[in-house]
Amino acid sequence: MGYQEHYDNLEQRTILCDVANSNGYRMLHDDFDEDWKRGEEPRGTLAFTDEPAPQAPEPEPTKLERLEERIKALEDAQK
Repeated sequence: MGYQEHYDNLEQRTILCDVANSNGYRMLHDDFDEDWKRGEEPRGTLAFTDEPAPQAPEPEPTKLERLEERIKALEDAQK
C-alpha cells in the first residue's frame, strides 16, 4: 500500500520523509512540479510505499573464493 504527499519547500519535504520513515514507509520517487525551475526551492510530490525494498541478489563467488573452497575441500578429503 502506498500514498502520495505534495510539498512546497525543502523543510516540508524533509518532515514528510521523516514521518513516512518513522511509520515504516520508504520513498519510491520524488516528482518535481512541472513548473519548477532549477535553482528554485524544491516543490513536488513524493510517493511512499510500505512494501519492503527488493533485495539485491547474492554476489557470485570470486575466482579466488572458488579456488579457496576447492583447496579446503581437497584438504578435508585428505584428513
